Amino acid sequence: RQPVRIGIVGAGAIGGTYAWFLARAGHDVALLDIRGDHVEAVRANGLVALLPDGSEEAVQVEIASAGAELAPAPIVMVATKAYSTEDAARGAAGLIGPETILTTVQNGLGNDRALARVVGESRVAPGSTTVAAEGRPPGKVLVGASVLGGHSHTVVGRPRGAASVPAAVGEFAAALSGAGLPAEVVESADL
Repeated sequence: RQPVRIGIVGAGAIGGTYAWFLARAGHDVALLDIRGDHVEAVRANGLVALLPDGSEEAVQVEIASAGAELAPAPIVMVATKAYSTEDAARGAAGLIGPETILTTVQNGLGNDRALARVVGESRVAPGSTTVAAEGRPPGKVLVGASVLGGHSHTVVGRPRGAASVPAAVGEFAAALSGAGLPAEVVESADL
């Protein structure tokens, strides 16, 4: 399987977990996070997963604190706190190209609509997940045994304003599944 370039806005617990799995599987991951200490820790030591057996495993990812520092990705997942969704998408301008599809697996309702206010509804694929994650010190993410064992589920839907599911959404779901985060694409935009 060919590596896919995937952007993730918000490299905290959920964003960091997705980034770690994807980078570990060989994908080209670009992270955007506003926390300077976190960005510096990842640049210095890689994105470090704290594993259930007590070991640590680092992966290399591209990371920046400003969207203009990153090249566009075909798909960008927003994983910030819900109240920051729209501002995060606006701040990710460099990572979000004219054809980029945005997706989100954030808690709460209306996050896909907040993203649509920035890029239009035909470019936002709503999503949901059962991936559980915990924040840790800068540069680290705790990966639980159930997620590491492939016992999570991510669903990504067709953008509300699109006639069909964009190819980037299918590639994203395939990349997640291949990385150990089972994912599926559904035709419904109402997840």
